[in-house]
Amino acid sequence: MNAVSSMTTRKIGRIMAEAGVLYVDGAILGPPPLLCDASTSTSPNENEDNKPLIALSGKEADKIEAIFRSTNQVRVKVIGERIGQASSMKIAHAAYKKGMSALLLNIAAFATAENIGDVLAQEWEITQPQVMIDLSRAVQTVPPKAWRFEGEMSQICDAFSYHDLPGGFSEAAGQIFHKLKVFKDNSPGDVKIGELVQLLLGFESLKVDNSHGSVDTPVGAPSSSKPKVLCLHGWRTSGSIMRYQCRDFPHDVEYVFADSCHPASGPPHTVISTFFEPPYYQWWDTGEENDYQGLDATLDYIRELEKTQGPFLGVAGFSQGAGLAAALCAYAQNDSANAPIPNLKFCILCSPFVPKDPKLLRLFQKPVTLPAFISFGETDYIRSRCEECIKYFPSATDVGVYPYEARKTFHWYTKPFCDYLNRKPHFRSRYLNHGVVIADDNSLSSCNNAIPDDGDFYGDFLNNCSWHFYYSIVCKIPSEIFDRVYVVAYPGSIPLHDLLQAANITSINIPTPVALPPALPRIAFLIYGPVKAILQSFLLLYTLLLRVPSCNHLLLQNPPSIPTIPIAVLTTKLTRTTLVIDWHNYGFSILSLKLGQNHPFVQIAKWIESFFGKMGDRHFCVTNAMANHMLINWNIKAIVLHDKPARFFKPKSASVTHELFRRFEQEYDQKLLHLQKDTVAESQQTLLTHIKNGIPEFRTIRPAVLVSGTSWTEDEDFSILLAALQRYDEVAKDPTKGKSLPTLLCVITGKGPLRSVFEERISQISFTRVSIITAWLAIEDYPKMLASADIGVSLHTSSSGLDLPMKIVDMFGCHLPVCAVGFPCLHELVCDGYNGRVFLTSEELSKQLQDLLHNFPDCTKLNKLRSNLSSYTSAGWDETWNAIAKPVFTDQF
Repeated sequence: MNAVSSMTTRKIGRIMAEAGVLYVDGAILGPPPLLCDASTSTSPNENEDNKPLIALSGKEADKIEAIFRSTNQVRVKVIGERIGQASSMKIAHAAYKKGMSALLLNIAAFATAENIGDVLAQEWEITQPQVMIDLSRAVQTVPPKAWRFEGEMSQICDAFSYHDLPGGFSEAAGQIFHKLKVFKDNSPGDVKIGELVQLLLGFESLKVDNSHGSVDTPVGAPSSSKPKVLCLHGWRTSGSIMRYQCRDFPHDVEYVFADSCHPASGPPHTVISTFFEPPYYQWWDTGEENDYQGLDATLDYIRELEKTQGPFLGVAGFSQGAGLAAALCAYAQNDSANAPIPNLKFCILCSPFVPKDPKLLRLFQKPVTLPAFISFGETDYIRSRCEECIKYFPSATDVGVYPYEARKTFHWYTKPFCDYLNRKPHFRSRYLNHGVVIADDNSLSSCNNAIPDDGDFYGDFLNNCSWHFYYSIVCKIPSEIFDRVYVVAYPGSIPLHDLLQAANITSINIPTPVALPPALPRIAFLIYGPVKAILQSFLLLYTLLLRVPSCNHLLLQNPPSIPTIPIAVLTTKLTRTTLVIDWHNYGFSILSLKLGQNHPFVQIAKWIESFFGKMGDRHFCVTNAMANHMLINWNIKAIVLHDKPARFFKPKSASVTHELFRRFEQEYDQKLLHLQKDTVAESQQTLLTHIKNGIPEFRTIRPAVLVSGTSWTEDEDFSILLAALQRYDEVAKDPTKGKSLPTLLCVITGKGPLRSVFEERISQISFTRVSIITAWLAIEDYPKMLASADIGVSLHTSSSGLDLPMKIVDMFGCHLPVCAVGFPCLHELVCDGYNGRVFLTSEELSKQLQDLLHNFPDCTKLNKLRSNLSSYTSAGWDETWNAIAKPVFTDQF
C-alpha cells in the first residue's frame, strides 16, 4: 500500500460510511512477508524485526486484527480508533525511508558533479558506514519503484502542510522520483549509480545500449568485419565495467571487452564495489621486487584472444589495463617476434604507466612511435607515472589532463576522444586505417576575421575582439604602470573610438609587402610566397627594433606563431624587454588542418613554436587544459586567464535593437521581404520592435533571431547549421508540429574564404519559416546584434582541442544562451543545460532549437538559460585583468 495522507483516507472513509460500508484505515510498513515452507522450524516470534507491520485504525480495527492473528508472517497493530492514524504511520515511515533514499541519491549526484565522490565515500566508510549501505540499497531497489513513489511524496507533502509543517522535503523527493520513473520496467539491481547520477544531473540517460553489438561485443561472440579494438579493464574491475565506462565509443568499431584470466586477489576500490557487481579481475599482482605475478599467463591469454577474437587494430586500457596496453604497444614495435598482438596501429591509454616488471620494462628502451591518445586526472595519485609514460610515446601529441578527483572516471577521460570520433567520420576513417589522428579545428578570430599582428603592449589592433579588451583595460591602467602603450599592427581596420582617443596609446603600422596582381600565373605566387614571408619577417623586426621606443614589456598573442614568436624573441633579447606570450591556441595545429598532422611543414612549425615559445619570460593561456598540456609537453608554466566579455558586450534595451534593425533592414530589405509581409504592417517599427507611446518595445509577434559569428574558415562546419535549419523549417511549417515555433531569422556575421560557398548553398534551398543573412557588421554593431538576438550558435571546434571560442564569451556577455558544437575543453565555458546546450550533429542542434524556442517569446527553458548567465558577467574583464594579469606587468608576479 502506498502512503496516503490522513485527509485523503478520511475522505474515503466518509464516502464508504455514506454507502453503508465498514471502513478501517490500514497501512503496511516494512518489507514483503517471507514465506515459510513446512520444513522450516521458525517460530512465530523469531525475526520479528524483519516482518512487515500492518497498522490499523478505526472503531472496527480489532475485527481486522483478528483475521491476521493466526499468521506468523506479519505483525499487526491497532494504532487507535481514529481513521487516518494508520495512514499517518505510513506517511511518517515513508517520509523517512523513501525520503532518505531520494536524499542519498541526490547527494550522490551532487558529489559527482563536484568531483568529490571518492573522498565522500571513503569518509562515509570510516565515520558512517551505514550510509554507504543505505546508498547501495537505494541504488539497487529504488529505480524500478520510483514511478509510484512520486505520488506518495505528494501525499506526504500534503500531510505535513495540513499541520503547517514544511512539506518541501517530500516535494523535492518527488521531483527526484519523477526523473527516475524511466526505470519502471527494470529489475532491482539492473540500474547502476552512474546512470542515476547522469539522469539526476539533467543529462541524457547513459545506459548501455545492447542493440549496438560493436560496443557490447563480449569475448566469444561471432566475429564481424569491423575493425577491432581490444579493451583492457582496470585493476580489480572487469570487462563489463569497462564496457559501461566506454559507452560513448563510436559504434563503427568492434570492441572486445575481455575479463582478465586472473580473478581479483582482494577487494576492489570502494567506489567499484558500491556501483558495480562482482566478479572482479586483475591482470597481475605486484611482488616485492616489482615482479608481476601472473604476467606470463596474462600475455599467453592476450595471445589467445588475438587468435580467437582478433586481429586487433588497436588497444585501449585503463589504469592497470593501460599499463598492459602500453606494454603491448612496446612489444609490437620493439619485439614483434614475441608480441602478443604484433600488428597494433594505435592505443588509447587512460591513467597509464610504464610497467616496472623487468620483462616489460626492457621493451621501453626505445620510444614507442605508435599513435596514442593519453589522458589522466590532474589529481591522480599516479600522475607522475602517467607523465613519465608520455615521454615514451612521442607520437602522443594529444594528451588530456582533466580536473577529476580519481582515476575511476574513465568515461570522462575518454569522452573528448569519443566526441571527436563521433563527430568527425572522415578523420575516424583515417584513424581506423592508419592510426589515431586527433586533428580538431580552430580559427584565429573571435567576432570577425583576424589579421596577424604583434604588440608590446604590441598586438592585433584590428578585428580580434580580445585585443580590444586588453587595450580597453590598458587605457585605465595608471600612468605609473604604463607611461605609453604602443600598438603594432597591420593597417586595415578602424579600431574602437576609445582606443584612438586614449592619451597613452600610440598605433604603429607594420609596412605591408607589395601584393602581386591576381592575373599573374600560379607559379609566380609560388615563387613569391617565400620571398613575401622573408619580407614580412624583416619588416616586423625593423618595426619593433627601430620604430618602437624602448619598452619594459612586449605582449604577444599566439597564434600567429611564424614569424612573430621568433622575431619577438629576438627583439626582446636584443632590447632586454620582458616577453609575455598570450597563448590562445597553437599555430602548428591550425596549419595541420590543411596539411595534416604528420606533414613535415607542420612538424617544423611545431618545433619552432615550442622552441621559441619556451624563451618567453611569462605566459598566459586561455584554458586549464592548455596550461596542463603546455606544462607537460613544453615545460611552460602558464597563468590561466579565461577570456571575459568586454564592457560593451552586455544586454541592451529595446531602443538599441530598434535603432540597429532600422539600419539592418534597410541594407537587407530584399532578403527580409517574406518576414516583413508576415509580421510588419505598421510604420515606425522593425521586425522585432515597434514604437508604443513614443518608446520602442519588443513586439509580441516577431521572429526569433539566431546569430552566429564566424571567420568562414575550415574549422567551422556550417553544413551542420544549414542542415539543422532545414529540419527546423520542415517542422515549423507543419500546421500541427510547428504551431508553437516562431519564424527564425538567422544572422551569420563575419568575412572569410568560405562565405561565398555557403551563400551559394543557401541560394539553392527554399525556406518557408527561416531566413538566412550573411552580414559583415561594424565592430560597434556586433555587440548590439548579439544583445538583440534570442539564441546564439557556435560551430567553432579547436584545432588543438585546448582553446575556447571567443564568440561564446561575447554572447555570454550579452546574456545570450548558446548552442555550441562539443569538443574536449568546452566544459570550461559551456555547461550543458545551465548556460547553453552542447550538440554534435545537425539533428541534435535542430532538436535543441525547437526545444528552446517552444512557445516563443515565452520560452521557459531558453529564459532559464538566460537568467543563469547573469552570474557569468558578475566578474568582468576589468576584475579578471586586475586579479590575474596586472601583477605580471607590475613585478608582482
